[in-house]
Amino acid sequence: MQRLALVIRRRQLGDLDGELATSYGNLAFYLRKLGRAQEAEHLQRKALEIRIKHYGPDHPDAALGYEHLAATLQALDQGEEAARLFEKSLDIRRKVLGEVHPRTADSYTNLSHVLQLRGRLADAEQMNRQALDIRRQLFGEEHADTAIAYNNLAVSLLDQGKHQEAIELYEKAQTILLKLQGEKHPNTAMVRYGLAYCQLLTGDYARAEAQYLAAARSYQAARLTMSASGLVRSGLAEKSPLPRLAAVLARNGKPALAWKYLEENMGRGLLDDLAARSNRPLTAEEQDREESLQGELSANKKADQAKAEKLSRQRDQLLADLLRFQSDMEKKHGVAAGQVFDLEKIQARLPENAALIRWVDFAGVATAKDFSGEHWGVVVRQRGTPIWVKLKGSGPEGSWTAKDDKLLADARRQLIRPDPSLDWDALASDLAKQRLAPLREHLAGIKHLIVLPSLASQGIPVETFTSQYLVSYAPSGTIYAWLKENRSDSLPGSHQLLALADPVFSAEDVKSPKELALLRGKTLQALPGTRGEVEAISALFLAKKDEVKTFFGADATGKNLDRLGEKKQLASFRYVHLATHGFADAHGGMNSYLALTPEDFATTSHDKLTAAHILRTWKLNADLVTLSACQTALGELRGGDGYLGFAQALFLAGARTLVLSQWPVSDLSTTLFMERFYQNLLGARSDLKQPMPKAEALAEAKRWLRGLSHDEAQRRLKALRVPVNADQLSGERPFEHPHFWAAFVLIGDPGR
Repeated sequence: MQRLALVIRRRQLGDLDGELATSYGNLAFYLRKLGRAQEAEHLQRKALEIRIKHYGPDHPDAALGYEHLAATLQALDQGEEAARLFEKSLDIRRKVLGEVHPRTADSYTNLSHVLQLRGRLADAEQMNRQALDIRRQLFGEEHADTAIAYNNLAVSLLDQGKHQEAIELYEKAQTILLKLQGEKHPNTAMVRYGLAYCQLLTGDYARAEAQYLAAARSYQAARLTMSASGLVRSGLAEKSPLPRLAAVLARNGKPALAWKYLEENMGRGLLDDLAARSNRPLTAEEQDREESLQGELSANKKADQAKAEKLSRQRDQLLADLLRFQSDMEKKHGVAAGQVFDLEKIQARLPENAALIRWVDFAGVATAKDFSGEHWGVVVRQRGTPIWVKLKGSGPEGSWTAKDDKLLADARRQLIRPDPSLDWDALASDLAKQRLAPLREHLAGIKHLIVLPSLASQGIPVETFTSQYLVSYAPSGTIYAWLKENRSDSLPGSHQLLALADPVFSAEDVKSPKELALLRGKTLQALPGTRGEVEAISALFLAKKDEVKTFFGADATGKNLDRLGEKKQLASFRYVHLATHGFADAHGGMNSYLALTPEDFATTSHDKLTAAHILRTWKLNADLVTLSACQTALGELRGGDGYLGFAQALFLAGARTLVLSQWPVSDLSTTLFMERFYQNLLGARSDLKQPMPKAEALAEAKRWLRGLSHDEAQRRLKALRVPVNADQLSGERPFEHPHFWAAFVLIGDPGR
């Protein structure tokens, strides 16, 4: 819509009209939100050029253009130029609007933010003092803008270790906001959180607990006013006081209460939307209307390019109609907030030999009484009070060091892009010592770890530093228990498989032989291994006389999947397996997609099956959905909800267990891994009942590639229908990464 508005304004007004600058700026704003800051920078520079030519260099609109460009440069980590442009905007506003003006105060505030990020703390403090002085003159003491100015100045003081001064300012801001906006306003939650953190740094844990509890009340009320959608509300989770409250309660010897608040922060977006779907029963007429709008929107997406502009407007109107319909349903049924299960209800669903495990980490601050920060391991078993263990660092008396803080990041980098000069075994040993060793005594008799989202350790598979346990993952304890409760909804006695593989990405692919592709992501090469993978998996199901539906090559299209959805047949498959390229979007998780065969090669190289499309149109009843592609477990990092993307979309669509990947995966090695996974799953091999240790997995991989003989290796490749000669594998070592097997994670309820 922003691009369309820009085209219309350019046609009607010419290239130098001031309104055109607004269109450039609006488009740039959305591009920056999507993580495309470099494109946004180009548009912001164009908008600034127009503003200066149209209004003059010392006009308030030119100042606005400088600020917008500065914000984009800040997103690109070009802080020095951003600071210079914010200063330019401030100079213009002081000159034209005067010192005591709301826009001038805004400029002081904006400049303070970038100075703070650049480490110029004293300068940032001065800017915030100027902004506060202006707002007090303009609005008086009892005004929300004045309260926010007090808050901003308190942040500057806090970062300099001036805790007591900061506390006084936070308290002033809190008093004003409680009077004007009330306890349930986001601003009140923000200020209460800041005050609680300040008290935590001073070591006053009793006051910090009371203040965090107040912040939690405000936050939990405010989050419901943000949006009717739980997944949209999950964006607020980054500002949640609940994890720090949990850590303070653990410090204060209240482990059960600490768990309660920790659990309330995990997977809330998903839980709220699950509640919305189950608690808002639509009438038959409403259901038909929703499905009709979704179907029209899906059909419109496959538009001929010649009609793109007209159909784009139609699609926008359809989307608006769908959103309006959903809004009407929300007004009718109210905003849904999923009920977090209490501890006993979660424990009732835990097997005796399983435990929920979670870590809580907050980096230390040099000016704090406890400069090590907060580092905890949490264990919940079938019975008993949750166990909180304070993790020790490698410094004197267990203090946390810079090396301890870097360990998780170093391990993540080594897993994704192995550096031969680094010793992974040493890193894994350090991880086990830091993360698991302190919890060992509380894991006696445990064979299965169910890992809950931990922001600091996100993307570090536990199975990379221990082979002692079966490991799976869950969005929260509540959702794990909810999935266990809904296990009875699975199709009795059915093992129906829906699988898609080997899409084609150009007309030439249909005709020419395919070469082995290295990764299921990054570039749109053909993926011959996926066809062999699905054929091998299908054979396992067919051997059990189960029904199988497959789409290969030119048939591996979104349209064929949509047809199944339109006929309400997607819910008839117990297993869904999609093998293709995957692309995660770190800035818009629901835009993450799987690449499929396009309807028309003349208009695009591939179709996109997005997480948003699955969320909007799919209705599943699947015990397992596997996305055999790169980075399908990733997306947009959203606090307690972990990575927002395919996982939430598929759970909301009706899946109960997921297998997703955390980094780029090799086509051939994934083919072999998936065949083995389904053999284990379906009990086709009795020797695969237990999880495979890493050393054994690597040995099996090497046998596949450089087996007992050249002929045997070739025979196995031929059986998988992978068109590559064994001789070609001499330089291709997809299994040499020792932790390839941990790329795929099991999310949800693994019990069968």
